[in-house]
Amino acid sequence: MTGLSRRSITLATAAALALTAPAAAFAQAGGPIKVGVLTIDSGPFATYASVVEDSARTAVDILNAQGGALGRKFEVVLQSHSGTPASASLFPPASPECKVQ
Repeated sequence: MTGLSRRSITLATAAALALTAPAAAFAQAGGPIKVGVLTIDSGPFATYASVVEDSARTAVDILNAQGGALGRKFEVVLQSHSGTPASASLFPPASPECKVQ
């Protein structure tokens, strides 16, 4: 027995998350909450790009009409790619190009 039970690992993970959560919240304080949306602008799935974009904007409009989150509004940040795995991997969720944290 190594002394590390599933319970102690779970408690350690929860403690680590509790300690880092305030720092993450502080880093994003102020300004709008940016929601990154990655769409495809060519290929067979490009026909859905406008539906995805409209859906994201509608959801953000609804959330903002209800007051946002903790007094902050939401903002949609769109990024499109050509529909290949290589082009999609260039834009991870926290990409500096998207300006989404």
